[in-house]
Amino acid sequence: MTVAEQLRLCIVRIRTDLARSALPAVGIGWAAMAMTLLSAYSETLAHSFSSQLRSIGDEAVYLFPGMQLSQDGREAGSRPVLFENSDIAKPERLGAVRKSSAEVYAGLREVRGAAAREPIWLFGVGADTAPMRGFRVALGRSLTSLDVRNAERVIFLGSETADRLFDGSNPVGRSVQIDSHRFRVVGVAAEKGDGLLQIGPPDDSIAMVPITTAQRLLLESRTVEYITIAPDVPDRSSLATRMTRELYGLLHGVRPDDESAFTVFDIQDGLRTLDTLAGALRVLIFAAGGLILLLSMLNTAGLMNALVRERELELAIEKALGARDSVIRRELLLEFVVVTVVPGTLGTLSGALLALAFNCWGGGCAAGLGTPVLRAESLAIQLFLLLGVSLVAGALPARTAASALPAAVFRSA
Repeated sequence: MTVAEQLRLCIVRIRTDLARSALPAVGIGWAAMAMTLLSAYSETLAHSFSSQLRSIGDEAVYLFPGMQLSQDGREAGSRPVLFENSDIAKPERLGAVRKSSAEVYAGLREVRGAAAREPIWLFGVGADTAPMRGFRVALGRSLTSLDVRNAERVIFLGSETADRLFDGSNPVGRSVQIDSHRFRVVGVAAEKGDGLLQIGPPDDSIAMVPITTAQRLLLESRTVEYITIAPDVPDRSSLATRMTRELYGLLHGVRPDDESAFTVFDIQDGLRTLDTLAGALRVLIFAAGGLILLLSMLNTAGLMNALVRERELELAIEKALGARDSVIRRELLLEFVVVTVVPGTLGTLSGALLALAFNCWGGGCAAGLGTPVLRAESLAIQLFLLLGVSLVAGALPARTAASALPAAVFRSA
């Protein structure tokens, strides 16, 4: 008997026992569909957090000054570590650092624009701060090194800030007033949207002026809140961080191993941790999904055992007429695979189509995480897992039925 003939016979038998085969088949299909959607949304979660991290600086490493502890490690007698303007550019001398910048917080200031007077979060920044923090220019330009060097009275607005101060009109070239000082608007940032992670207030609601201008006019101080560095290569962020800590430790008389002196937030380190967690989550999902599929298929295997016992006489006659054990095993295993793999594959494809439909219609934006992300390799792993579990679960009833002796079956009939 050819494989095609066995497949036709298999379909006839499944149709005969459809009432009993339908329930486990539907369960396997639902499990496969749920596994596909869960996998897609886990990828969405990882992608969302990765995007949130990248939005505050794709390659940035933030160094915040802390406290230098006393020699005995106690807080008593400790002193604060302060970054000043002279510290900003020094990491650029290191081979692993491509550029560095700094930032100061000028407070919540009342800013008067053409359309309104609003309280705005104001920051003094270096020329490279905005691009290093993931800001893109929508109108005009960002702040430049010349603005910082000359302490120019210019301002770069977040998208929401520009809308509030100028009621949606183009503010580039126009003026705003902060305290008694007038600033010329040189640019507006593209909207970044609400994020789960922020460095300070929402980026769309802030405004930036040159750090030297903020220090001279608004703060009367030359200290900076934190310094941001960008490694020459993203994979070398840990090296760049270590070298920068050692440099500032030498400059400020701080031991390199004093963790309290500098607090570091490395975006690339966060992304690497996120990739590790995402990989572990994928393994967990496939392990849980595989267990559910295995339980469903063991239930189906029990049903197949019952069906095989009902067909013992039919199978014994086939063997008595010359059918080999391998033919019987293949016949039953094929029937089991059709009952399990076909609905499982349909469930997987249904889950993929639902995820694609959410992507097209925007209905998958659960909890603001975005639409589900389908990975071809995840679907392939799921289908291979489905086939593998099916073959393992169906092998035992097929082998048991094929090893039965016709004579013993005829005597018991």
